Amino acid sequence: MADELKELSVEELFARAVEGDEEDEGAWDAVWALRNRGGAEVFEAARVRCGSSVAKERSRALDVLGQLDAGPRKKERPYLAGVRGAGDWRAGGWG
Repeated sequence: MADELKELSVEELFARAVEGDEEDEGAWDAVWALRNRGGAEVFEAARVRCGSSVAKERSRALDVLGQLDAGPRKKERPYLAGVRGAGDWRAGGWG
């Protein structure tokens, strides 16, 4: 991940994530940075955007949530405690 993305806030990363077209590399870099950063703040920001009236915001929020905290290290995810099926792959939740 580019060092400049590490310095951006969650709000700034989401703003970048909706720039350009569907294949915009900079937007996907921001999505990746949000997924990698993870945590309650990113989860909440994505959850709120899932209710947006702007389709692109909803889509990017789901892109982030689809692999939130993905990667080689397993993180505790207490912010998912209220999500039905979270942590149970049989229920379609996050693993």
